[in-house]
Amino acid sequence: MTPKQNTDTASSAAADDGTKILGILSIIFAFVCTIAGLILAIVGTSKAKDIKEATGHEAQGAGLLKIGLICSIVMIALGFLIPLIVFVLLVPFWATLI
Repeated sequence: MTPKQNTDTASSAAADDGTKILGILSIIFAFVCTIAGLILAIVGTSKAKDIKEATGHEAQGAGLLKIGLICSIVMIALGFLIPLIVFVLLVPFWATLI
């Protein structure tokens, strides 16, 4: 391995570590605080895109970021749908109590 290849690998590995961390945090926060998970996934995806444009290689955390983005979107959707479904199912029951 030539010194140039070694420095390219080291610089891309150092840059990829940030996307891995953002990906893992976005997955965790998708279940804890969905908006924070969504923001982390968007920021990480932007960073991964910049890394891909600069190096020509996909960032190592890109897959984790996609998972975090999907989990955040699903959890936000469930956060709106579950109360709506519960309300619709319980309204007839509440009417019988009155």
